[in-house]
Amino acid sequence: MKNLLYAFSLLFVFASCEKEDDEPNNNSSGPDTPIAIQLESIVMTGFEPTDSSGDYWDSSTNPGDPYVEVFKSGALVYTSYQAQNPDHNATYPLNDAASGALPILYTEGESMTIHLQDLDSGTAYDFMGSIVIDDAMSFFYNGDEAEEFINVPVSTSNGYVDLELSGTILY
Repeated sequence: MKNLLYAFSLLFVFASCEKEDDEPNNNSSGPDTPIAIQLESIVMTGFEPTDSSGDYWDSSTNPGDPYVEVFKSGALVYTSYQAQNPDHNATYPLNDAASGALPILYTEGESMTIHLQDLDSGTAYDFMGSIVIDDAMSFFYNGDEAEEFINVPVSTSNGYVDLELSGTILY
């Protein structure tokens, strides 16, 4: 009886051990190389209240109602609601979607473009500037095996709008 109990115990131990995968790991990137990044948050931290000719974006005293359009490799994937009559020196999250949704996943080689617009009326808008990042994953991953990027400052090419971008690095 004692031997039978011992045999069942050994059988139980062997049966409960996890079978190791006999196939080689085909992930050539290894565990320390990211496979993608996710853009999760867009915060406007300031903008110029006037355009290049010195005119307010909306009226003689209104600095504008900015919103963002985010593109992934040229395709529009997200549009935020506009910040209504914001103070141009204040901070405004632009994370509420009018269309699309955050987070947005970018893999190696995919470009990120962010257009800043000011909605005037109906479908009319003023272009406030853009940010173009040729390879979003390489831009946000700096080799330190971090799990996230937080409040990375970026500015439009014309210097009119400042943003902070945050997200996750996926391995």
